[in-house]
Amino acid sequence: MLKLNFITFLLVPIFCFGQKDFSNREYWHRKILSDSSLTVVRQSLNEEFNEFNDITRIPKGLIKILETWKGSEISFANPNEDYNRTDVINDLLPNRQLISVYLSSNNAFVLYNHGGFGFHKHIIWCNFDDEEKIIDIWICNYNSTIKDICSLKTFLDNFTRIHKLSDGRFIRENYVCY
Repeated sequence: MLKLNFITFLLVPIFCFGQKDFSNREYWHRKILSDSSLTVVRQSLNEEFNEFNDITRIPKGLIKILETWKGSEISFANPNEDYNRTDVINDLLPNRQLISVYLSSNNAFVLYNHGGFGFHKHIIWCNFDDEEKIIDIWICNYNSTIKDICSLKTFLDNFTRIHKLSDGRFIRENYVCY
């Protein structure tokens, strides 16, 4: 019995700490805002990606994490479907509209419009073992036009969270929205 408890004592931390815990929203927001994964995000673009324009192609594990962070259900409209583009809210419509999903064997880029109270656009990158086990996430807002994987690469090559104001001062983005 003593040997079994000792082996269990050794194995439990390996299994528990080997898993990513996405329940700590504040930790992940700090990690995302630090852009510590940005190099990996950029390197992932060297893989072969396929483009999809259907919300069913968004990794299910990613949706679960975003819903955990938001504390409620998150829904998307497909491209060309109605959604709440402005602050005139229809409770029957989602506040997000998919632009594109780019999938490789273990990475995804999800680009979408986010309406409701203040229109903006998002890029969410995630790395996954399979569709249910997300390993890493990175999120940003953007205003430019991204038409394909090449323009996404150009955007990410030049990405910064530091912005110059009209008076010459610089500010750093300090929020994560999804």
